[in-house]
Amino acid sequence: VLGVGAALYRWRRRPVSSARPLTPVADSGAAVDLFLSYSRRDEARVLPIAERLRASGMTVWMDQSGIDGATLWAQEITDAIRRAKVCLLFGSAASFSSSHVTREVSLALEERKPILPLQLEPVETPSAMRYQLAGIQHIILYQGDADANFQLILRALTRLGVGAS
Repeated sequence: VLGVGAALYRWRRRPVSSARPLTPVADSGAAVDLFLSYSRRDEARVLPIAERLRASGMTVWMDQSGIDGATLWAQEITDAIRRAKVCLLFGSAASFSSSHVTREVSLALEERKPILPLQLEPVETPSAMRYQLAGIQHIILYQGDADANFQLILRALTRLGVGAS
């Protein structure tokens, strides 16, 4: 449940990276461990995972609440992907139908960022992304125990150079 403080940032892109109040990441230029690519319609399923990743000591960049403006938004996304070590792609019907998510995946690949696909629900990868994600192991989050699935994410991220080794 978001509090009053979170409502103040309702129209800001920001990192989920520490116990301090969340601030926009666009000005910092700091590297982040993870860029989260997802549909806003999946935010309720993505946010708990982002918080667990943050609690594990990782810096996480995600859009939690909307867009300041088209130009600024595009620059923020591009900069965040450039600064990220890994892109987490949250797969769902909503995200796979999002042109924004498709562009984020393309940008991550152009920047040679590893992509870790996390399937939120049983859905076929669209042809627009199938080639880009060919050969990449997906982690299925809609089956099994949430804690065991989170451990799979942590192990995969460790193999990709993020988190404890």
